[in-house]
Amino acid sequence: MMTNTAKAWNEVLVHSMERKKSEWFAWNNTFLVRVMTRGYYEILMVEETVKTDEEARLINEKLADQGITKLTTQEKKDLKLYNANIHAYADLVQCCSSDKVLFQKMLTSRTKDLKRGDAKLA
Repeated sequence: MMTNTAKAWNEVLVHSMERKKSEWFAWNNTFLVRVMTRGYYEILMVEETVKTDEEARLINEKLADQGITKLTTQEKKDLKLYNANIHAYADLVQCCSSDKVLFQKMLTSRTKDLKRGDAKLA
């Protein structure tokens, strides 16, 4: 059985953007709506710092060992932002996959600290 998250990602409609300047306004506004409805506006539009892969791994280990009730409010927020970053990056890559130049630029936004991709950098 699929989880709600898996169902949501299976329903992702890829909004491909060509590099035509005339299409940018529509693409940008369409994607902004996606960002707001999918819950990762903070990652792309607000100055929020995403924890590194290592920091998120440590919080996840604490979660697995001690349960959610032992996480601080900040740790819960950090995990939420980290996961939102992964989803935002995946959405951005999918939206640009039809353009080889944009797709290659997206792939360069994987960093040493965020190997799954940095959505804000992308």
